Amino acid sequence: MKANCVLEGKMKKRLAAVMMILAAGFCFGQQVRVAVAPFTAVSGNTASDAETLSEIFGLELQAKNVVRVYTRGNIEAVMSENKFQMSDLSSDEKTASLGKAANADWVVRGQVQKLGAVIVVTASLLDVNTLEIMGGAPMYLNSIEEAAVKMDGFITTITQRLTGGSGGRVNAGTAQNAVSHLERGIVFFDRDDFDLALEEFSEAIKIDQNYAKAYAWRGRTYVAKGDNDAGIADANQAIRLDPSDAVAYFARGRAYSNKGDNDRTIADYSQAIRIDPDFAMAYYNRGIAYFNKRDYDRAITDYSQAIRIDPDFAMAYYNRGVTYDEKRDYDRAITDYSQAIRIDPNLAAAYYNRGVTYYEKRDYDRAITDYSQAIRIDPNLAVAYYNRGIIYYEKRDYDRAIADFTQALKIDPNFALAKRNLEIARKRGR
Repeated sequence: MKANCVLEGKMKKRLAAVMMILAAGFCFGQQVRVAVAPFTAVSGNTASDAETLSEIFGLELQAKNVVRVYTRGNIEAVMSENKFQMSDLSSDEKTASLGKAANADWVVRGQVQKLGAVIVVTASLLDVNTLEIMGGAPMYLNSIEEAAVKMDGFITTITQRLTGGSGGRVNAGTAQNAVSHLERGIVFFDRDDFDLALEEFSEAIKIDQNYAKAYAWRGRTYVAKGDNDAGIADANQAIRLDPSDAVAYFARGRAYSNKGDNDRTIADYSQAIRIDPDFAMAYYNRGIAYFNKRDYDRAITDYSQAIRIDPDFAMAYYNRGVTYDEKRDYDRAITDYSQAIRIDPNLAAAYYNRGVTYYEKRDYDRAITDYSQAIRIDPNLAVAYYNRGIIYYEKRDYDRAIADFTQALKIDPNFALAKRNLEIARKRGR
């Protein structure tokens, strides 16, 4: 009896910085002049990231043919002339003064912050005359390079907020609150507190009904709670709002997996991988789907790719070991179980499966050692007692075999094989 354990890992996330010093004029009806102030980076910033994102932002603005991008030097000159400091951006009045000095109608202020495995860029617009604030939808990047794909949509969303299109105006303060609810929701999700996570994601959606990432994470949480249909519905909405959201495809793929639809599962994980080629969990879960279809070679390829991305991914080693076992490649299976144990010494299933593999190689003493270790970690692992009892029986140690079959039945009174073998062992032990 083999245990094929399937678990969801944590995505490591990284944040980089954005510092933009550009100015632009958006044209709708009459020309509106917009100055883009330097974005504030909360943490994890580098000058090269800021420079790269600024360049991409400027190129996308120019590509729309409705924007005039002021030179960086002009904006810096205005800031220097007015003795404007980065810290002044926290003041609406001082920011408005900068905008007026730049002859702009609106000033864009932005912030970059950590959100697990993604770079989160939020933007708000300040009316230099009325001090009215509007929020723009956040942009989520798995890497700086992804900005080349997503920047156009980010800019389009900002212009739509200015024109009142696609959801109309959203107050910047509440937009920032939406991000805060999302962040708290992810923290609760990582703690497996799914009810509180759902509350936070739902609050984020109430604030911004076009918040794709909040739908994606709420969908993922519904799936974690076993509500696959609700998870699929939220993932679909996230994908409609942002077709490049890898988390949404991942969540929907997980739901299809729970429903036993391996083909749709593979399709969604594949799309998540196309969006984010370093999404280790997507490779891992797609490997499970291939395993379920008995496509063991593709499963091994996906587990190996997950390991390449995350060398400490214990469950990827474990499941690759399971797959090698299915192919009767016992030596490689043992190697992978052993690596999983080195990474996670409390992974009872790895000890158990390695014990089974040692048994198949007729190395009974090592099998007993592994079953015993699995039992120490998980005293309720009935099948480990049962399999150890089988070995004791074959070694003619009937008293120990009887003890193990008896313990297996105490844990699982419906364990028919244990009951049958207990009777046999008792007869032999007389």
